[in-house]
Amino acid sequence: MQIAKKLLSYVLQYCKENNIKRVTLLTDNTNKNAQKLYERFGFKSSSMAVMRNFL
Repeated sequence: MQIAKKLLSYVLQYCKENNIKRVTLLTDNTNKNAQKLYERFGFKSSSMAVMRNFL
């Protein structure tokens, strides 16, 4: 998971430097490792609904 931490750190720093005010991440409900990582970086659960259409 080390590469994920480095990548997320880089992206968030880039966003701060470029005045990007919001970052949204999506993960499956079963991907608890990713959710824990995101929470360590300050992300919170959202009430947004994901819509999909498999063709």
